[in-house]
Amino acid sequence: LGLADSHFENDIGQYWLKSAKIARRAGYMQTAHSLLLSASGFSLPKFCLERAKWMKNEGGSHEALLALEKSIQSEWPDVGLTPDESRVVVTVNSTCAKAMLLIGQWMEETAHYDQNTILKQYKKVVAVNPESEDGHFFLGKYYDRLMSVVASERLTKSGEFLQFIVRHYGHTLEYGNKYIYHCMPRMLSLWMDFGA
Repeated sequence: LGLADSHFENDIGQYWLKSAKIARRAGYMQTAHSLLLSASGFSLPKFCLERAKWMKNEGGSHEALLALEKSIQSEWPDVGLTPDESRVVVTVNSTCAKAMLLIGQWMEETAHYDQNTILKQYKKVVAVNPESEDGHFFLGKYYDRLMSVVASERLTKSGEFLQFIVRHYGHTLEYGNKYIYHCMPRMLSLWMDFGA
């Protein structure tokens, strides 16, 4: 009976969290905040993601970034170090990877971080969850952006980025099709530009 109750409690927390997400997306920020407060008592791993997104929508981009970093350090201090590939570890790694990906995207948006820091953040996402379609996509996209910056300065350096772009866009297509309309045309144009 105790196990069923804990599963039921987890479901209730998930519903509070999903309701908060729907309210936030609809623009009902006060309602989303109230629902987040209700979900906070259920110790859900995805709670930190939704709370950070709410904070960012409220205008606190830097505060949301710091809160998400703090959540990762407290909830997943040694994520990725466990060799066990059980379903729980994969789920935890997936949630942690999503949080780390958000940090990378927000670092890129704020433009307060140098290129190496952002690149390291995206590499951490792929290290924590190697089968992350989103992680590989944003890492490849960031390499692509770096290549265009370097290519404007000197042409010889752009070839070094090419292998990373193609590798990560290829992994993106291997693990899903969400970004096929970006990755496939970009890989073809890189092949046409640099293959000859």
